[in-house]
Amino acid sequence: MNLMLKRLRACPDAQALAAELVHTCTRYGPIRYLKVLMATHRGRLQALCFWQMGTATAEQQVMDALPARRVANYLVLVVAMQQPASTWEHALWT
Repeated sequence: MNLMLKRLRACPDAQALAAELVHTCTRYGPIRYLKVLMATHRGRLQALCFWQMGTATAEQQVMDALPARRVANYLVLVVAMQQPASTWEHALWT
């Protein structure tokens, strides 16, 4: 597994994940938009990351470095979090 992806998976919450994603991606250029949504799928916690870089070249570099894909005008990355979903439910719904 990619070292950058391991660091994203190890984040303790959505804010830390967003900060780590910014830290990871800004080496390729500025991020224009970023949204991180948390969801559970079959009892596993996943982060759905949607973002846009400043240029198409920067977006391609990010896609080369991470298993991100382009959907419409956004880069999309699904991160399977290491923490079990039950530890996040309180934070997600309160």
